[in-house]
Amino acid sequence: MKQLNLKFYLLAILCFAGLTASAQDTQEICIGDTKNYSVTENPGSTYAWEVEEPTFEGTIKPIGAGNEIDIDWGTTPIGTYTLTVIETNNENCPGKPVSAMININPLPDIPQVALTQPGCGEEFGSMIVTSPTDADIQYSIDDGTNFQSDVNFTDLNPGTYEVIAQNALGCTSEPKEFVINDPLEFPQTPVVDVTQPECGDTNGSLEITEPTGTGLEYSIDGGTTFTTDLVYANLTPGDYTVVVSNGDCESQDVFTIDPAPTVPETPAVTVTNPECGDTTGSLKITAPTETGLTYSINGGAFTTDLVYANLTPGDYTVVVSNGDCESQDVFTIDPAPIVPETPVVTVTNPECGDTTGSLKITAPTETGLTYSINGGAFTTDLVYANLTPGDYTVVVSNGDCESQDAFTIDPAPSVPADPEFSILNPGCGETEGTITITKPLGSDLEYSADGGTTWKTDPEFVLSANAIYQIQVKNTLSGCTSRIVDATIQEAPEVPVTSPIQFN
Repeated sequence: MKQLNLKFYLLAILCFAGLTASAQDTQEICIGDTKNYSVTENPGSTYAWEVEEPTFEGTIKPIGAGNEIDIDWGTTPIGTYTLTVIETNNENCPGKPVSAMININPLPDIPQVALTQPGCGEEFGSMIVTSPTDADIQYSIDDGTNFQSDVNFTDLNPGTYEVIAQNALGCTSEPKEFVINDPLEFPQTPVVDVTQPECGDTNGSLEITEPTGTGLEYSIDGGTTFTTDLVYANLTPGDYTVVVSNGDCESQDVFTIDPAPTVPETPAVTVTNPECGDTTGSLKITAPTETGLTYSINGGAFTTDLVYANLTPGDYTVVVSNGDCESQDVFTIDPAPIVPETPVVTVTNPECGDTTGSLKITAPTETGLTYSINGGAFTTDLVYANLTPGDYTVVVSNGDCESQDAFTIDPAPSVPADPEFSILNPGCGETEGTITITKPLGSDLEYSADGGTTWKTDPEFVLSANAIYQIQVKNTLSGCTSRIVDATIQEAPEVPVTSPIQFN
């Protein structure tokens, strides 16, 4: 037995006599790496590879003759490991173990990122690595083709990316996927129908006509509040920033509701109604009368005229316009008042011997009429007596209008004075006497001795004696006669009748 052992030891000494062990620097690898290892191939040799530490959790895969292997370190924990290879030659002599130290380093943490997606109307997004950010870390978003130490990745087209972190040992993290979204689209710029305040209004309105559709909201206060409403009424004049939002982006435009147009003052009009005897009236606009205003009555053309004459009775709509707005009111020209009929009057002139006459109104005499003569008080009297000769203006009034006419009471007719006369009684033996009127005398007088039965222009009457005569004078122009004055022609003195001469 001792001899056998001695033989073995001798053989072993002989086998290893030609082999030497070698030492190498420590290899730095990353957890989970797969690495290739090899020694120089010697023909006929076999190779036994081993990771000595029991915590090794990888797999060793020989390649070819076995002098080369791939080790998938798999989930082998972080730490330092000894990789040993023993070569056995074709004489079945094992060589001295050759070892290498492998230091498994941790991977960088999976990157955490902050994304800036393309804003409204922007083409690109960006990404910032927020961890890990150690000084020896670099980053790649193209599967490790290019690395950079800057944590900022800008001008990124929309798409899906994976970012990895790599430390100075070349260890790379698990990838972190991130997505740059497609660019956000602006909604169409709003199209708005603006309804301006009309005359007499104080507010206007906005109606959004485009864009419209599901998912859109609108604001008219610059984006402070949003609704789905398309119509905004009762808006005071001013600028309104209309914003359309699709939930991501906004478009906007400014629209103006103009100040409410000024309405002219309601017209003030002086109405002149038809006066008595007129058939038309007139309107005179007294306010407003500022420059720039025009006027119309009853839908006629607008002019700057303030006075409208020769208007028949009726209602008139007076409109004032300032070019933007109008105001109006209705004014009435009353029907022309009725003028009473021109008075018809019976004139009673003074008769002979009178000093006054009278007037009697015979028409019109309807109820409600009053009368006046020569500016006197109006009464309902129709007869006016004891009027001295002269002109009288007779006025008829119905309370609204008057009519009138002038009438004349002639002067009292001339009455001859009582006749004065001389009597020439008959002489002796005469049968007639003579009455001669001495006053009054005139070419327009006639005389009567029989109380007005007969008349003549000769003031001398030869009349029978012994009679009483009624002497009277008449004015041939007025027809008036004087009072009768009796005149007596005496009987002629008796003529003695001498008897015949008697012859005594």
